[in-house]
Amino acid sequence: MNIGDRFSEINQWVGYYVDLMKTFENERPAIAKEHLKSNFNLPEYHPLTIINNNTTEGFVEVNQNLKIQESAWTGDYFESVPIQLTAIPEAGFEFSHWSGASNATTATISMNLTTPLGITPNFSAVENEKLLVINEINYNSGPDFNAEDWIELHNPNAYAVDISFWIVKDSDNSHIYTIPNGTSIDAGGFIVIVKDAIDFTALFPEITNYIGDLGFGLGSGGDSVRLFDADNILQDQVIYTSETPWPDCPNDTGYTLELPDPELDNSLPQSWSCNNLYGSPDAHNTVPLSISDVVFTTPVIYPNPTQSVLNILGNSTQFEVVVFTVTGQKMLDTKMVNQINVEALPSGIYFIQISENTTTNTLKFIKR
Repeated sequence: MNIGDRFSEINQWVGYYVDLMKTFENERPAIAKEHLKSNFNLPEYHPLTIINNNTTEGFVEVNQNLKIQESAWTGDYFESVPIQLTAIPEAGFEFSHWSGASNATTATISMNLTTPLGITPNFSAVENEKLLVINEINYNSGPDFNAEDWIELHNPNAYAVDISFWIVKDSDNSHIYTIPNGTSIDAGGFIVIVKDAIDFTALFPEITNYIGDLGFGLGSGGDSVRLFDADNILQDQVIYTSETPWPDCPNDTGYTLELPDPELDNSLPQSWSCNNLYGSPDAHNTVPLSISDVVFTTPVIYPNPTQSVLNILGNSTQFEVVVFTVTGQKMLDTKMVNQINVEALPSGIYFIQISENTTTNTLKFIKR
């Protein structure tokens, strides 16, 4: 026997046993079911077929553990095993009704098979619902104002949205933050998700509409922020970098990645900018806190940051001074001064509006 003949015999032998394994794989499920039926005295089993004509609109969950996202799927169930089906719409759609074995209009139905059945979920587009928006990202605070990482979500709808048990992830699927039960975002409102509540509130004491701790940080060189609803349906995501074409201004400068208008496509780098030094958590990014066009040349305030006294130096010797928070709450209003004491103010960022003669300037300062 030559080598060629030997290889031919080996190939035939391999082919024979491969075919045996394929036959075993194909026939084993039916044999196993009959074995279970016989040994446990179970009733007959029947096929359940789920037909989904539009998988982009939603899917079906079977018995709260099996998600069917194919256009056609069939599984066998014993008559004594109750089946629960739940139709789950994708973002932008809502459940309409079942067709086939059931005409129910409730998303969750239960059935017991006594014959083969086929069923189809039907979904429809939601006319006026808008998706929540990842509106601002602070992924690398500046060294002089480190509030740690935080994310701002915006609700563009005219009604509150319950986000209980929604999930936030970065690019690592093992990094998971589950939003607490009872959390909602007001109509047209915001919520801030923070990595470290202690660090955040130390610098933003006036912001109370936050949740956390996030439990993981965001990459300074590039990362993603992903928002899933309670059914693990992706609602929004931003995949950013700190390099062109993305703005590099939020990287270790004190600025944040801000979406000036929540109607903009936040997947595009050109939609983002840096409007406000230290960001604008729990506020619209389109309004740079009334100081975007102010030239901060005179007067001068020092020391900044300060723990107590803030000195004012300008062309005049006496000034009218108003101090307010980043949300616009007036904290101090005084006249004919060139020094103020801010020791009683909570730590955080403040604006000081200084008027001399006919000129008014607004500056930021940090109270330690």
